[in-house]
Amino acid sequence: MGVPKGDFIGFTFNGVHSSELGILRVSDGSRYDNDLLPTIRDRVIPVPGGDGSYYFGSDYTQRTFNFNIAFDSMTERQMRKLQTLFGSRKLHRLIFDELPFKYYMVKVASPPKLRYLCFDEGGQRIYKGEGSLSFDAFFPFARSVHKYLDQYPGGVSRNIEQWGPASRMLSTQGTYDRPGTSIKIYNAGDIETDWFAYFALSSSGSSISRVAIGDKFLSFKTIDRKLNQADNYIRISSQRNLIEGGIVVNNDISSFQPTGSLYNKFIEAGSFFKIPVFEGDTELNFISNGARCDRLEYDYLYF
Repeated sequence: MGVPKGDFIGFTFNGVHSSELGILRVSDGSRYDNDLLPTIRDRVIPVPGGDGSYYFGSDYTQRTFNFNIAFDSMTERQMRKLQTLFGSRKLHRLIFDELPFKYYMVKVASPPKLRYLCFDEGGQRIYKGEGSLSFDAFFPFARSVHKYLDQYPGGVSRNIEQWGPASRMLSTQGTYDRPGTSIKIYNAGDIETDWFAYFALSSSGSSISRVAIGDKFLSFKTIDRKLNQADNYIRISSQRNLIEGGIVVNNDISSFQPTGSLYNKFIEAGSFFKIPVFEGDTELNFISNGARCDRLEYDYLYF
């Protein structure tokens, strides 16, 4: 009998579902524990020569996931696979079955702790017991797995009527996120998000003069390709506050490779900005004056 998948008992780490390991996520007693927000760190300094402190705001630092597991028929092969999987020292995706629309990039915080008994069933070792897992997410927010509900496969969308409204995602892409000089955008996440915008460079450079969302903007002088003749695209990164030159092969934006060229000196006015959260019926548009944006990339960010 296989281990079932399901809300609050299953999860996926590094592409491997917990059912493949013969384990279930279980509650601690009669309830599940869940920290609704990441760890908050206040930015304060003591008042020189006086009482109290000056408060300069707060930051979310990281998020830790601790949960218990149980297993009733783990095989020797599954035990070995669990050891290998959770022995990784790299960042991997963590997705909970009840919230399949978002993933956290996590690292195993400490080696799994298992408590078990071993039985011989049909000449095969079978482990029965319990344990605990711990993960650290150094970027404290989850990213959207996909951006539209119809992109989720049948197995994931089995309970879409339960988690779909919480995701705030549109049912289908429709006219959103289509290339052009005016791109209709939608941020279904919990907080504002960063973006990448890609523009082609001709032999004379780029004629883009301005990118904007509402009253937030960046404006440019004429971007000269002479900075690096190899560049055939530029990428604006709101997170890094950079305009990077790069090479795209066969008009496939996903092949973009930065060359190390930076075009920030062509910024004339404004500042880098983020995509705000969609609220109500307010329509958001990413406007690029003077040039067509061939691709706009952004994720929804969730707590």
